[in-house]
Amino acid sequence: MKARQALQGVFVTAALMAAAGAVLAAVQQLTEERVRANALAAERQVVRELAGVAATVPDDSLLLCERDLVLRRDTTRGYGGEVDYIVAFAQDGRIAGVRVLHHAETPGFADILLPQSDWLAGFGVGEAEVHAVTGATITSRAVIDGVTATRRRHVEAPSACPPGPSEAAP
Repeated sequence: MKARQALQGVFVTAALMAAAGAVLAAVQQLTEERVRANALAAERQVVRELAGVAATVPDDSLLLCERDLVLRRDTTRGYGGEVDYIVAFAQDGRIAGVRVLHHAETPGFADILLPQSDWLAGFGVGEAEVHAVTGATITSRAVIDGVTATRRRHVEAPSACPPGPSEAAP
């Protein structure tokens, strides 16, 4: 009798788990397109903040000659997982801005990654050195190292705009 009750309990649990899995799969399928659309809208907003245009960064870079900017998309590994970000470079190679697209860092500690963060703004201040933040050392160090690597790659393989009409040879 006890074995039969235990077996019944196993079957009921398995049926509940299967039903829950089916519900989760259905919800994921129903919301997948909306999640993708929201992610693209968020990226367009980030690009608008950095460059003043509504666009997304295809692959790894976007050349905006009319704004004299190159936007480079990259990823680094933080404490909680990957941190996806975009760095805007002026044509002279200096960093014009940094924005984080997505991260899995601990809320509170990751506040340094928000667009209004003075810490993120420090990347665009001349050649000033940006320091890690106490309490978010792994996250901040990861972003510093990532942006530094992105800058190095940008300097090694710069994207140049064609000369404008006033700069072209006669």
